Amino acid sequence: CWRGYSLYDCTAEFRFFWVNSKLTETSAGDPPSTYHRYRFSVVPMYESTLEGLQAAYSGSTPYVKDGLLFYNKHAHFQAGITPLTLVWKDNTCSQYLIDTDSEGQVPTEQHVVLELQEDGKLVTSDDPPIAFGSLDNEFIQKSNLRPGNLLRFSVRDESVKLVDGKMEIGQLQLAGKLNRSRTFADSHSKVSDDMTMH
Repeated sequence: CWRGYSLYDCTAEFRFFWVNSKLTETSAGDPPSTYHRYRFSVVPMYESTLEGLQAAYSGSTPYVKDGLLFYNKHAHFQAGITPLTLVWKDNTCSQYLIDTDSEGQVPTEQHVVLELQEDGKLVTSDDPPIAFGSLDNEFIQKSNLRPGNLLRFSVRDESVKLVDGKMEIGQLQLAGKLNRSRTFADSHSKVSDDMTMH
C-alpha cells in the first residue's frame, strides 16, 4: 500500500515500477540526515534471460548480496509463502548460504524449523506441507507441545540422504520450541538448500 492506495491487485512488475518511482520522488534515496537515518536504494532487477541471469548471479553490487529473488512478474501480491516467488542461494551469490557460528565456521549440524501438526507430523510451510518426520503423542504431551508450535531441530550431515531425487532426513533432534516472533516454518526449498549445500 502507498498512502492508503492498495497495490495488492497489481502485477509484481507494476509494483516494482511504482516503488522505484516513489523512491525517486521522495527524499528516501537521499543520504542520511536528521529526517531519516538510512538511505534507501533500489535493488537492480533483471529479466530472466541468459544475460539477465548472468548479471544478477555474478555481477558486482555495492552491497553484500544474499541470493537471488525471483518473482513471477505477472502475479498479484500474495501474503505469506507463495509459489510465485523463489529465493536462490549458493556459494557464488550468498555468503549466508548455511548456518555459521560467530567466527564464520560451519557447525557440525544445521537447523531446520518445522511446524507440529494435529497428527504429530512435522511439516514445512509449503502448501501442501511436506512432512520431514513425526512425534508420538506421549512425547508431545510430556513436552507440553501443541499443534501449530514451531519447533527447531538439529540435523547432522550423515542423516541427510537423497532417495529417488527427494531429500530424506533420517534423524531430527529437537533443539527447542521457537518464540512467537516467528510465524512460519521453513519452506522445503530452504530446508533443501541448507541441507544439500552443507
